[in-house]
Formats: sequence, structure tokens, C-alpha cells
Amino acid sequence: YKSEKYIKRAFVSALNQDFKNTEILIINNGSTDKSMEIINEVIANYEGNKEIRIIKRDVNIGLGDARNLAIEHAKGEYLFFMDSDDEISLDCIYKLHEEICRTKVDVVSGSYQKITPINTIDCSMKQTVEINKESIILGFFDGRFPVYTWNKLYDLDFLKEFNIACIDNQTIEDNYFTFQVLLYARSYSVISDITYSYILRETSSTAGNLWSIKVFEQWCDICLLYTSPSPRD
Repeated sequence: YKSEKYIKRAFVSALNQDFKNTEILIINNGSTDKSMEIINEVIANYEGNKEIRIIKRDVNIGLGDARNLAIEHAKGEYLFFMDSDDEISLDCIYKLHEEICRTKVDVVSGSYQKITPINTIDCSMKQTVEINKESIILGFFDGRFPVYTWNKLYDLDFLKEFNIACIDNQTIEDNYFTFQVLLYARSYSVISDITYSYILRETSSTAGNLWSIKVFEQWCDICLLYTSPSPRD
């Protein structure tokens, strides 16, 4: 949504992935700028073999809605979220896919770097595989499992089996979604390789004070969800 200044870099980094068997879903979330013109220009000059599909919303509902559309329309075995102003390493999908196949977990997370207008911060995580249910849940609260929805490879059947989804009209949708993932997951893995560049701009949708009433309401939803029995208890 309104990412014309950054969308080409993000899109090209997805197209250039060295993992070949990939479908790319572009969610046009009611954008009114030149983002889609840029996307279509890149597609017109693309000579690779990745399948590209565009899903269009006439009206912007929210980032959560865009993620839900991706879950609904994805045809692959795994799903990866990427924001339209960020960038992924050339081997991002290859490394995450290699790990999820090796460990047979429900979701694998890569590490990332945070790029601000001032500096670049290395946010490498400790490599780990977690299968203990109590530790999986605690991983959400103590930071062992990154809360961001992006830079993770999800087993798509797992997401659909437990109807894991974002709150449609949320911009800061990560907390609720990731808590659901860890509530129902049998296992997860984190790799120390940096596969994602989180580029934080002054105009980013997550810039400024995140503790809005919407985020507070999300934490209420999380508390309610945590007190409900999990199908995997």
C-alpha cells in the first residue's frame, strides 16, 4: 500500500531468490500511488520461471487483511510474508526451506537486521529448535521467537488447520497472529542466519507510538485466547 518509493527493491529481491519452485503473491491493498505501475513494469521485463499472481483489494482494509488474503490464495506448501518496503537475502527462502524440511517443524524463523535512517542493527537470534509446549509459549513472551509475522516460513496446512489469521483491520498485526502460531504449534525453529532487512522509515506504518488502543485490544484478545484450551493440549 503506497510503497512506490520502495516496492521495486522489495519485489526484485523476491524475484531473485535462488529457490526456484516459488509462487509470488502480490497483494494490492487498495494502493492509489504508482506501486502497481512499477510492479507491472518489473513483471514485463522478468524472464525467470517464478509464478506471479496479483490479488487486488479496491479499498484498503489493513495489513492484517492483506496477510489473510495471502493465506487464502496461496497454493504452495509453505508461506512467507514480506513487507513491500523491506528486502530479503538471495538465499532467504532456500535457507528457511532447508531448515523446515530438516526439522519438520510448523514454522521456522530467520534472523534479521534492522536498518534505520541512522544505523544498521544486527538482530541475530540464537539458533534453536523447540518442541516443548510450555517453552514454545514462553518463547513469545521472552523474545526467543521473534514476534514479527515476516521472515518466517510457515507450514500452510498448519495455518489453515487451526484457522490462524490476523485481525483484518490491524496495521500492527504481529502480536495476535504470532501468539496463535505458538499456541497451536507442535514445534518451531530459529536460525541465526540474517535473511531479512527490516527497513524502518520515519513514515513507516509502525513508526511512532505503537501502544495505541488497537494494540491494547490485541493484548486483551491474546489473554482471552490463552485462557481457552488449545486443540493440542
